[in-house]
Amino acid sequence: MYFETITGIISPEDQSFVQQELEDNAAFRQIWLTLEKEGQNLKVEEFSKLIDENEALQEVKTRLNQRQQDQRDAGNVNNLSDDPFATAGNLKERAIDTNENKDSANKPDALGKTPSRMIRHMWRWAAAVFVLACLSGLGYWITRSEKITNIEKIASIVRQDKKEIELQLASGKKVAIAAQQPGRTIQIKGGAIALNTDSLTFNAADTAQNLLTVPGGRFYRITLGDGTKITLNSSTSLRFPFHFTGATREVYVDGEAYFSVTKDPAHPFIVHTPLTSIRVLGTKFNVNTYQKGAVKAALVEGSISTKDNSSARKPILLRPGNEASFEVKNGFKTHAFDKDDVLSWLDGVYYFHNMTIDQLAKVISRNFGVPVTVADAKTGARSVTGVMNRSNLPELLSDLSVTAGVRPYYKDDHLYLQ
Repeated sequence: MYFETITGIISPEDQSFVQQELEDNAAFRQIWLTLEKEGQNLKVEEFSKLIDENEALQEVKTRLNQRQQDQRDAGNVNNLSDDPFATAGNLKERAIDTNENKDSANKPDALGKTPSRMIRHMWRWAAAVFVLACLSGLGYWITRSEKITNIEKIASIVRQDKKEIELQLASGKKVAIAAQQPGRTIQIKGGAIALNTDSLTFNAADTAQNLLTVPGGRFYRITLGDGTKITLNSSTSLRFPFHFTGATREVYVDGEAYFSVTKDPAHPFIVHTPLTSIRVLGTKFNVNTYQKGAVKAALVEGSISTKDNSSARKPILLRPGNEASFEVKNGFKTHAFDKDDVLSWLDGVYYFHNMTIDQLAKVISRNFGVPVTVADAKTGARSVTGVMNRSNLPELLSDLSVTAGVRPYYKDDHLYLQ
């Protein structure tokens, strides 16, 4: 179906089937995206446009004629009508003269088909044959190990490999949200969900927990049933209900998220993390759990209290402009925070100060959605300071090359820094 799609011979029914599978079938979608990626690398569509139609047609004619002769030799000429190419069998009789006048070119044959229509029909098959030939070695292209050092080409590959955001409903059904997917609405029990490339809203009465997972290289926004707005950074998951019930409004986050909580004194809002919980009434704050064994909560406005999940220690009360940092070994510490450093990710920017290449590699991997490997310990120990724009990987790689002498290359689906 992929070959039929790019050559323009797919039927409306099959096109509808492909569209439905791309929306609902994760395995089908992954295979399709892989085919598209490899097709772009091989420039299949460009090559197919450059093929001489007459040469391609002659190639198919030769194969058809040989096949018909084989059938005659085997005494199966009466079964020729079962051959999918049989409608063009009379092409054996003469070559097509491209200089024929329009009247003769459009004169119907014994089967009611004009030569021009037959040419178009055969050309579509020829194009499909060509694409099949180009991609017959697809497995080789997918698995081969090519070292790519061109920064722009590396960035292009990484952009193409964007993973999908996934919403797992309480029923167990998984809904994928592709990077370039147009908005759509999904009907669910008791309501509907509006899925867009960069945001999710809904109107539903279900109180069961759903799971929204944002992969590396993506970020996403969601508006909860009470009006609370949450922005999720890369490599972050959020568990939430479509409708809050009971005395509290509770969600679970792992990764990094910025909350703008709708004020409701009668129903406190509680954010659970792997190590702590944060209780609010109405406020704006940032939560970060990226570092293993640590949680940071930075308050922008309003008030929050936070406590760890494993002890009976009193909650820590924060004031705007302060951040509470929790570590399993050391407990809580509070201090003022720099908004540019903590909240710049909301604008797609990340500042790093005296950070080792090893540490930066993890940040790059998370923000661009690509596995990053540092070639050796000496390179990994180098410290760098700068700014990273998540929409400009070439600039980052170029800066690392100039300021830190780090040479990037791409191989086996990994970005290497050496």
